[in-house]
Amino acid sequence: MELTELKSAWQELDRKVEVAAQLNVRLARELHLDRTRNSLTRFKRTLGIELATAIPPILIAGSYASAHWAQITAQPLGGLPVLMLFGLSLTTIILSIRQLVTLSEIDYSGSVTSIQRALANLQLSRTKWTLGTFCIVLTGWMAFLVLVAQMLIGYEVYRKFGGPWLIGNFAFGLAVSAIVFLCQKPILESPRFQKFMADPRLAEACDHLHNLEAFVREDSA
Repeated sequence: MELTELKSAWQELDRKVEVAAQLNVRLARELHLDRTRNSLTRFKRTLGIELATAIPPILIAGSYASAHWAQITAQPLGGLPVLMLFGLSLTTIILSIRQLVTLSEIDYSGSVTSIQRALANLQLSRTKWTLGTFCIVLTGWMAFLVLVAQMLIGYEVYRKFGGPWLIGNFAFGLAVSAIVFLCQKPILESPRFQKFMADPRLAEACDHLHNLEAFVREDSA
């Protein structure tokens, strides 16, 4: 075999190896993106459930407020649980819709980095919301107790236990919320905490993209 033929054979072999490598990357991309889509599809169902479960409380709170508006205006403290329930439910509805819109705008034909960035922002947003909801519920759980007892059995809890009990629980919730607020930066920067607080299916989708990025980096090395 002459030198020219040998060079041509090597060039053809290099071309085939390059085509095979590109094919492997394409197949790996399709595989991991399919897994990402499946995880996000399950995550969308979770958002749908959150959206559906937030609608009845907001209707109940609105109905109760309209029926007892005179009493609420006369005793604003008694109307606080209704306003908290209404606000929390409304915020849940708004955020669930925004997250569904964000997921629908993801372009799977684009770069992996852009998809990762969108999911990372979504994961951080859900972590902040979950953390904020925890603080709100911890601070105002007695307010929800007052509302539920009054709506279901007409029992006025705040009159039974008195103001010091309500103020003490409220102060405890504020203290814990203040600690969480002061420590939020290291908490929010922890990947493990984000996976725990955001959603397992969303974390699973992020892991699939991370594996794809690692495969592409290793293949191109």
